[in-house]
Amino acid sequence: MKEEVINYLKAKEGGVFLDCTLGGAGHTKAILDANKNNIVYAIDRDINAIERAKDFLKDYKDRVFLYNTEFSNANSSIFIGIEFDGILADLGLSQDELKENRGFSFNDESFLDMRMNQESVLTASNIVNEFESKELYKILKIGGVGKEAGSIVNAILKNRPINSAKELSQIIKSATLKFYKGKKLNPSALTFQAIRIAVNNEFGEIKKLLENVPSLAKPQARLVVICFHSLEDKIVTSTLRSFEKGENDKISLMVAKEEVKGIGKLITKKALVPTQEEIQENFASRSSLMRVFEFN
Repeated sequence: MKEEVINYLKAKEGGVFLDCTLGGAGHTKAILDANKNNIVYAIDRDINAIERAKDFLKDYKDRVFLYNTEFSNANSSIFIGIEFDGILADLGLSQDELKENRGFSFNDESFLDMRMNQESVLTASNIVNEFESKELYKILKIGGVGKEAGSIVNAILKNRPINSAKELSQIIKSATLKFYKGKKLNPSALTFQAIRIAVNNEFGEIKKLLENVPSLAKPQARLVVICFHSLEDKIVTSTLRSFEKGENDKISLMVAKEEVKGIGKLITKKALVPTQEEIQENFASRSSLMRVFEFN
């Protein structure tokens, strides 16, 4: 949804932008190309993404600044004196991470990793091979796994140690045949999603980023968030609606209820979704949901 991102960020009008999820740097480059005076500060916790972007964006080196950190660290203490005209968060995995044999793909045969930040301590192997059944079950349920969660937990416990994503995927498939009969969804998809969310504290990261965003935004700045499943979208939408209603920590509790004002408006009352043409060109975009908020 690159064109929609540029339009909703008003990137063609020029300004200073924050890309909270650098990834393959496609959005950062598009913002830089939208106006020759645009400046982009870009964040990614994956050092591989930073290193790739240094070469990919070498022609823009005077207008792009890269930070290797979690986007939960995006706050005014890092960006001292900087306010942004537009802020983008394109959540989820990058296609590069899926290709790097780090346990994100169902067919990966290497160490069961799933860390976006390779310096993090917790790995998917820790969760799968060391966590007790109650902890594992909770992780699966929080991450979106349905009634098959119990069967998956039992299968994991029975087959420990599990050494690769491919092995884990095969175990999940065998344990969930009755639940996925006639369905197109890969039986491993939700379990992999749930474990990846836990390994990378994805929900905590999103909540902290949204908490920090108001202090980084200029008046009339736009925030664009792209989610890839309903669990992310629920967190984002709930927070943006609280911003709109004035139900956030930036507003003093001493102010009379009738005087409380929001800090902006949710432009997209319904999530924007990719066109059929884009889905055909980029199948990975099929589940994307875009939300746009404009600050006062």
